[in-house]
Amino acid sequence: MVTSCQPVLRQVEGTEDEDRQAAEPDRTTATESETGETSTTSTPTPGPPENHCGGGRGGGEEAIAINLQPSNAYEFNQSLNAARAQSNLPACAELLSCVPPETLPVYLSNQLDGHTVSFIMQALDTQLLQKDPNLVYQHLNHLHTADRFSVAVMLC
Repeated sequence: MVTSCQPVLRQVEGTEDEDRQAAEPDRTTATESETGETSTTSTPTPGPPENHCGGGRGGGEEAIAINLQPSNAYEFNQSLNAARAQSNLPACAELLSCVPPETLPVYLSNQLDGHTVSFIMQALDTQLLQKDPNLVYQHLNHLHTADRFSVAVMLC
């Protein structure tokens, strides 16, 4: 039995059901070789499609870049939200270490919510308290002066 290594390509128009079945993973398809013999091949299961952020392809998660030197509230909130989306407490602690405590209320003024307060408190408690308790005190001393802080804490 001799088989050819070159596949035979045919364009076949089918119905929607046939198209859907053809798109399903792990389908076994029959192809004819040049000698007229039929062989079966299995198509590999495709991974999840790649999304616009570069993730989605199985395995490990790709880290999102976090700006540790934000120059305004928008950049700070982008970095904080990136750390929070990954539940990355060390990144949040590093961000808080790089931000002067007196700027924290300004940076958080219009984006403060209960989840953000909770995430910041966890980062301060688990990551920074043992390393730099004075910095934690300064952040807490300024954090409560942020707009919406009392409402955010009440909703936690």
